[in-house]
Amino acid sequence: RRAAERIVEIKKNPPPEVDASAVDFGKMLTFSRELDGFAAGVQKFSNTNVLTKTTLPFVRTPTWLISEGLQYSYFAPLSKQWRKDMAAGGAKRDLALAKFGLGSMAMSALTSLAVDGRITGGGPGNADLRKVYMRDGWRPNSFVLNAGEWDDEFKAYLEGFPRMDPSVGKNGKLYISLRGFDPIAAPFAMAASYVEYARYEDDQDLTAQVGLGALFGLYEYIGQSPFMQTLGGMVGALGNQMGNPKQAMKDVINIMT
Repeated sequence: RRAAERIVEIKKNPPPEVDASAVDFGKMLTFSRELDGFAAGVQKFSNTNVLTKTTLPFVRTPTWLISEGLQYSYFAPLSKQWRKDMAAGGAKRDLALAKFGLGSMAMSALTSLAVDGRITGGGPGNADLRKVYMRDGWRPNSFVLNAGEWDDEFKAYLEGFPRMDPSVGKNGKLYISLRGFDPIAAPFAMAASYVEYARYEDDQDLTAQVGLGALFGLYEYIGQSPFMQTLGGMVGALGNQMGNPKQAMKDVINIMT
């Protein structure tokens, strides 16, 4: 009874730390937290005059997009904010662990998609080989629908959205730019680039085991999580078990909208 009364009291008259925590959480979700350290210095520099502001118009949001992308991946410990939340303990630590756990599981599934050629990363580092790929219609950092999985109506539908830039390769595959799906595209890009990096390493047997051993069945779990619904939907849209990838991708776009 006392606990219930205390909850009502807090709701009616939130302590300053509760308001501050709520505002911080809202800023986290909108990538608008205040910057510190080196990033804050870059932002301050960008505001010094018209020239730098024109050259670096946006600093805070891209910085937090990258940070959140890292936190939802194997590489979460590289994020200063993730380490800060872990050190804070309590609910912040719980959320940081959830990001790391769900994001890492999602990347396992995404790695499998990259191995299957359903998403592309930055491509080979060899400039000549990259040019050969591009001449054949291959596109970097893209979702890939195979021939027969799309039609002209669907391509026209995608062209109605900014930055998706759908294009068709000589092999009949449709390439859809990851840029049109920010910020959920970050783990896709990391997974695909990792696989492509591994693909050009000498010890291909070892790196292939990492990709092919991905637990793709975790998609079902991820797809049921409201916070990861959009990411899970995209995994399903590109997965071989999806009967209608066109409709699945439309559903994801509707969710994002």
